[in-house]
Amino acid sequence: MARKRKKEVGKVVVKKKAHSLPSINIRKDVLLVAIILILIGGGVAYIYVNSGAAHAQQSMSPSEELYKGLQAIFRDKNKRATLDLYYRVRGTVEVGGVPTTVMDLLQFRIFYYNQTIRPKENQTNTTTFIAGYAALPIGTYYIFPLLNLTGFTDMIDNASEIIVNIPRLTHDYNVSLKVKYLGEEKVYLRGMKTTFNTTTYLYSYSISNEGKVKNVTIEAWFENRYTLPVKVVVTVDSQKVAFELETAVYNVYGSA
Repeated sequence: MARKRKKEVGKVVVKKKAHSLPSINIRKDVLLVAIILILIGGGVAYIYVNSGAAHAQQSMSPSEELYKGLQAIFRDKNKRATLDLYYRVRGTVEVGGVPTTVMDLLQFRIFYYNQTIRPKENQTNTTTFIAGYAALPIGTYYIFPLLNLTGFTDMIDNASEIIVNIPRLTHDYNVSLKVKYLGEEKVYLRGMKTTFNTTTYLYSYSISNEGKVKNVTIEAWFENRYTLPVKVVVTVDSQKVAFELETAVYNVYGSA
């Protein structure tokens, strides 16, 4: 049998292969779609689709922007704030069934939403209130099949669910998850130019995908203040991919 050739590619090849997704799809929840449509209707859609900020905090360091954004979103629940997280991605993933070496940046746009949906006339009188946190991945679409295997979804309950969502794996995917606490560790990130105090866990499980059983291990370093994963190493069978927080950009639209 001919051996598949391992190749190294950039985003051009990735875009051509991005249609090849596993059977477990990253879903855009109906309520989140409704929120996005409402924001578009209100004329403030660029909070999450435009990478430029209305008020960018240019004078702050990446770590200051990171914690300003995390506080605004997860503590203050400021729906005018967004936080862009950029993770350096390195390793090997399958793109169109071919093991492919990748070196790239993956962006997540984080924000809090809080919206009341009122029915139109002649419809039900029920008024719906929806609120929560969202993490929208932007670009690097070839990585979505891998994120599917880690349980990622764009509607999250806290910062720890970015990249790997343990509650979704156990509750929605019903995987038998082994968790090992690896201790406390100081992690220096070159892109952030900061040392983070982290708590480290090792997760291992098997998951069925496209008729095949994948063996997955995840080592994750969560910073201790908001439990944001600053470094994650995902191994699927023999293929390993590392995510490392490279930088953060905090934006605020209008007045608080």
